[in-house]
Amino acid sequence: KSEYHIWRLDRTTHSWVDTGTLIDSRDQSHGDYFWHEASQRLYVASAHNGNNGTNDSTLIYKYSYDAATNTYAAVPGFPATIPGTTGGTRSATITRELSGSQRMWTVWTSGGQVRYSVSSDNGATWSAGAQLPAQVGNPIQAGATGVAGDAASVVAFGSSIGIAWSDH
Repeated sequence: KSEYHIWRLDRTTHSWVDTGTLIDSRDQSHGDYFWHEASQRLYVASAHNGNNGTNDSTLIYKYSYDAATNTYAAVPGFPATIPGTTGGTRSATITRELSGSQRMWTVWTSGGQVRYSVSSDNGATWSAGAQLPAQVGNPIQAGATGVAGDAASVVAFGSSIGIAWSDH
């Protein structure tokens, strides 16, 4: 069984140390990470490709960091589920607007579409997944569950968001 933990860099020994904090207990999940320095919070968008009958929705985890003890703790109320992601996806990305409303965004591919969801409350709730309007009429390679297909990514710059995707 595969699983992902939060690791930290020990600057004294220049080695990575497992904090013991499990991110997602679903086998074969894949995460993308966003660190918010001001709040000392780690956000994880965890996708599952839906190939083993588990809860395959995209989940958002949120952890607080205690610098004095070098530990992470799950924030109550998380993980949050991205609505409309049942059926799985091989990856999802997450970011936050750097200024303005500072909404959080996730992006993923599903069924030949580039899809996105937005949160205005620091990741506690998310909008239903929707197809990126600019991508309508230009289907991407869906790929079978768990294998190569097209991918999408989201990046923040200022109060704007950029979404890029591959198109084989």
